[in-house]
Amino acid sequence: MRRHPLLIELNARLWLRRLSARHGRPLTLGTLPDHLVKETVAGFDTVWAMGVWSRTPGSRQQALGSHGLTTEFDRVLPGWTAADVGGSPYAIGGYVLDPALGPPHALADLGAQLGAMGRSLIVDFVPNHLALDHPWTLTHPERFMGGTTHDLVRAPEAYFRTDRGVILAHGKDPNFAAWADTVQLNVFRPDTREALIDILMGIAQVAEGVRCDMAMLLLNDVFERTWGWALGNTPRPATEFWEEAIGRVKQRYPTFVFMAEAYWGTEGRLVELGFDYAYDKTFYDRLVHGDAESVRVHFLGQNSFLRHGVRFVENHDEPRAIATFGAARVRGAAVAAATLPGVRLMQDGQLEGKRVRVPVQLIREPTEPRDEELADFHRRLLVLSASLPLQRGRFSPLSVEPTAPDDGHGALVAWAWWVGNVPTVIVLNHGDHPSRGRVRFAAETGLPDELRFSDPFGTEVQVHGGLALAQKGLPVSIGPRQARVFCGLSL
Repeated sequence: MRRHPLLIELNARLWLRRLSARHGRPLTLGTLPDHLVKETVAGFDTVWAMGVWSRTPGSRQQALGSHGLTTEFDRVLPGWTAADVGGSPYAIGGYVLDPALGPPHALADLGAQLGAMGRSLIVDFVPNHLALDHPWTLTHPERFMGGTTHDLVRAPEAYFRTDRGVILAHGKDPNFAAWADTVQLNVFRPDTREALIDILMGIAQVAEGVRCDMAMLLLNDVFERTWGWALGNTPRPATEFWEEAIGRVKQRYPTFVFMAEAYWGTEGRLVELGFDYAYDKTFYDRLVHGDAESVRVHFLGQNSFLRHGVRFVENHDEPRAIATFGAARVRGAAVAAATLPGVRLMQDGQLEGKRVRVPVQLIREPTEPRDEELADFHRRLLVLSASLPLQRGRFSPLSVEPTAPDDGHGALVAWAWWVGNVPTVIVLNHGDHPSRGRVRFAAETGLPDELRFSDPFGTEVQVHGGLALAQKGLPVSIGPRQARVFCGLSL
């Protein structure tokens, strides 16, 4: 992968269905024509194939019986039928390829196909829970959080009885109701940990990495806060699960990539335990709700985490970017997420402006028009994100100074990527009004005598003298919630 990888999330069932329709016959993940795959992954380094593992009848029945979900299905896919519901891909019935996607070897076939194109494949790993009818509930119920008859009566939404009469807890995090289609693993048990590490070893044979769902739930203190009252005589492990698991997997597969879905400020801890990357949900939240100062402070104060962050403006858990930011703001937000260090994540459909977030339980999606202007913008953004300065250059935040009273310069956030003494400059107006300012470069930078700045999203070209830039800064004028990019070239 590149130093700052470009990652596309593909809902495997929806993607395969779409490509099969285009090809005119059913396809599996192992029989996809090269040209269709190349078209999808153009501009990206890595494919996150979301939802490849087998789902269960119990998960599907839970989805069909959930009033909240069926109401959402009505909104998203009017006229849906039971055949359009596959159950949650995060209630895993087994770490084998879902038969709807092809025979078991098809996942490895897709990985090999992507590898021949110079791309890599990552898949989901869900360490906190499994499907409520996973085979282990019958063969190894001791690996889960158990309960009593009293628990089942007291909290029927949080517990269930297996076909063999054993009472087990549904999966959960400490802040929300239990997930009724799952069963909670007891990750303090050594045998459960060993079984999970065995699963990771198996995944490493068919993929180049994992996106670890709700990774912070396995931290000892978080798990104890969630389940401590029910652990009985199960002792707290002396080590963190992730430290042991990542260490053992990387000992055998040194380049295997671990990416954490993480919240609550746990990202840094997970990186310290061995994760290569972790979600930067705080940055997303500040793009959506924060002001310019909150965005500026976020990446000024996270230099050690920046290159490990996964930044995005949408994924399957968040609303579509254009629905969140609106047509006027979405480009500026996308530029910010795709030009900072770390993983630059985009979701299937984001590039062409899809507006509907499809629940992960659905295996059919609505038809939406393609926004050609937005698709062209994203193509240019991918080229920029993959360019030499933004991959091999040196990152640095920049300050912005006023040009006049009340010019709105405080809403401007700026950063640069340097190749030698030549910068590529990105400036985001994270305010609701037009803003002007001067982007300042450090005195010791030693800019070239002349710099030519081009605009990757337009035709504008500017030429500036290096001495004037060093003394006065780069003048910028930017519309509300927009971003501008100045690609430097020494003359």
